[in-house]
Amino acid sequence: MKAAVGVMVLLGTGWVLGVFMNIPAPGLQITLQYLFIVINASQGMFVFVFYVVLNDAVKNFWMEKLGLKAAVPKSGAGASSATNVYANASASKPDTEHTYSSAAEFPAKKGQQC
Repeated sequence: MKAAVGVMVLLGTGWVLGVFMNIPAPGLQITLQYLFIVINASQGMFVFVFYVVLNDAVKNFWMEKLGLKAAVPKSGAGASSATNVYANASASKPDTEHTYSSAAEFPAKKGQQC
């Protein structure tokens, strides 16, 4: 919710000025046009700053990647399996085959005849 409100303010500020650009006062109109251009042109920079630079998870990732900070081990049993997709794939039972080329290869359930 907080992020949605931030994006609405960020993207809506320039357009609020855009609505008032129709005021017939020439000096005010030029000023609002320049403000409109500057605010709308800098929206990408603000998105980058708010969602990348000020994000603690992103800062920690890059600090670890650049060697400026020691890697923090993830705690909890589900931490490694939730973030590592390949750990879930290798955790399957090796004696169970999960891919079949035809319906005839499916193992029959007990009590059913093919």
